[in-house]
Amino acid sequence: MKIDERILGLLYRSFDDDLSGPELAELEAALAVSGDLRREKEQIASMREAISASGASGFGYMFTERVMKRIKAERTRSSGAEKEIAPTLFESLLKAFRPVAIAGVAAVLALMVYNIVDNRDVSFSAALGVPEATLEEALGSPLSSALEELS
Repeated sequence: MKIDERILGLLYRSFDDDLSGPELAELEAALAVSGDLRREKEQIASMREAISASGASGFGYMFTERVMKRIKAERTRSSGAEKEIAPTLFESLLKAFRPVAIAGVAAVLALMVYNIVDNRDVSFSAALGVPEATLEEALGSPLSSALEELS
């Protein structure tokens, strides 16, 4: 027996919202008459209980990445092995950035080694190519020129 869509809508709403008096009376009358509607109500109630008892409170770590991997795998499988899906913008940028980052790190390390060899000093300041200076040396020139202007 087919259940009336309006009555079914009232049944679904009754789990989350309070029905008005006439709506509640109509739903109760339909439940008294229809065994299918009573079974539907029992199924919905048991499903809601099972979901509440499952304790699943979130999607878990890296949910979006897992979903996107699964979607990509499904696309590849459905489109056939001979056709490759175009990479996303993020994947393209990631693929392009890795070699640039590796080359940049290699260049910085090469410059640091060059500075150490050139200065014949194994220190952090020599690696950066910055001469060691004391506070008096660094502030000496501006401080002395400021004092000369005052006198």
